[in-house]
Amino acid sequence: CPGGTIPVYRVFNHRPDANHRYMTSTVVRAQMEAAGWIREGYGPDATIMCAAAVPRTDGKRPPNGARAARA
Repeated sequence: CPGGTIPVYRVFNHRPDANHRYMTSTVVRAQMEAAGWIREGYGPDATIMCAAAVPRTDGKRPPNGARAARA
């Protein structure tokens, strides 16, 4: 992804009632894959799109596995 953006990942449940889930955390994506969801995306990291990186203003760190916005 270009500077100032972060990768967004998508998984698919491969059921007739088709559901997709989007996330920025590779940890969450891995947990969902372990539960049977299928990774979708492009390139070696299977990124589905890039989103604007919004810095946190509350002083907290991003959730485990989430990518922090880079200045």
